[in-house]
Amino acid sequence: MRSLDQRLSTIAAMVAIALEAEPTSDRLPQARKVLADVGSDHGYLLASLLRSGVVRRGIAIEKNPTPLERSRKTLRALDADVRLADGLDGLAPDEADCLAISGMGGELIAQILERNPHVIPDRVVLQPNCHEEVVRRWMYHHQFAIFDEQWVYDKNAYTIIGFRRIPSGRDASYEGLDHELAIRFGPKLLKRRDPEWLDWVSTELERLQSYPKLNFSSQAYLEQLNQIVASSFDTNEPIVKID
Repeated sequence: MRSLDQRLSTIAAMVAIALEAEPTSDRLPQARKVLADVGSDHGYLLASLLRSGVVRRGIAIEKNPTPLERSRKTLRALDADVRLADGLDGLAPDEADCLAISGMGGELIAQILERNPHVIPDRVVLQPNCHEEVVRRWMYHHQFAIFDEQWVYDKNAYTIIGFRRIPSGRDASYEGLDHELAIRFGPKLLKRRDPEWLDWVSTELERLQSYPKLNFSSQAYLEQLNQIVASSFDTNEPIVKID
């Protein structure tokens, strides 16, 4: 089997962290380590995690027959169930310890979660291709806290976000930050300010500044990028404070 690219490797590492963490409820035994992968495509992520022992059983869910057959071929002889279903329609409550959804837009991911919130396990790893803010906002309002965020560049820029269910209260990751800015760019990333991520922010800023005219949403995005870049020069203070 081919090795995982940087995007999938980062998702796999975050799934491993999620499964090692103490569960936030008593519904499921810690030792099961069952991962449901929605939109598994070739099944490479599940296959790697199963072979390494990070995951003990996998559930691959695909909406279309062609990627379903790709996953079935990759996962043959491994402890994995490959299902033809539309998102979380293919998962039962308490069936998985962790959920991974990657390689699709943030709006679609939020729709998948919204349609079946009762089957979402306590630990979730998401990799939206775009509109990360939609994913973060949905999870924030449904009692999930971010335990980690990683940014990688692998032909394209990707953000991988790990969540854990919190029984009550709000995600403390957002404390001390402008909420809307943190929703858009990620509270962990804003606080860490990794050099590669800041380089990408600067590149995005230069790209938008080159446009002769911007619509309302692009102008708002430009202003947020400017805010990050301006704040990044002061490394002794949080990147954005609440007014």
